[in-house]
Amino acid sequence: MAEAVATTPILRDVEEFLAWAETRPERWQYVEGRLVMMAGASDAHDFLTVNTILALGKRLEGKPCRPHGSDRGVRIGGRNFYLPDASVSCRRPDGTFSAEPVLVVEVLSPATERDDRGIKWRNYQTLTSLRHYLLLSQDEPLAELFSRGERGWIYTRHEGLDAQIPLEALSIALPMRELYLDVPFPEPAEAEAARQSPPAATP
Repeated sequence: MAEAVATTPILRDVEEFLAWAETRPERWQYVEGRLVMMAGASDAHDFLTVNTILALGKRLEGKPCRPHGSDRGVRIGGRNFYLPDASVSCRRPDGTFSAEPVLVVEVLSPATERDDRGIKWRNYQTLTSLRHYLLLSQDEPLAELFSRGERGWIYTRHEGLDAQIPLEALSIALPMRELYLDVPFPEPAEAEAARQSPPAATP
């Protein structure tokens, strides 16, 4: 979850951003040269994120890939540094883990959905390592998956607690029931109002 901040320093590139961010008590992203502060997460957002990381870790045990939380940043070029809610990277021949993820997971919220579906998604596609981009709804058991195929990106939609999300590049599938365990869904009227409300304005 993130929110834009109106009064921020002008930083020229990711290097300046990283040096500046190290001095701040808050957590920040750098989106097309724009500073975006990470806000506190809702219960639904937090449960979804933790459940997803746990489900990934269980299925990747013994494999050369590992899940990461939002402390694992993803750098794209000189003007973007993102903190996805979850990601997966794989081990290099030298034993270290690649900084470029195979999977990126974002939990959607009104404040972040525009960027997650827009500029961040376009930039994520430039990562040659990326094979899956997963968007999770907080309002209902709904997952939108973009998978890279031989002819480009393929979109699939997975709904309901009985659905499975196939992550072919990792040779695993995630059960929606595990991802949405204990997630508090809003009342139908609240969910509809959230969908109709415009995202928070960004500079």
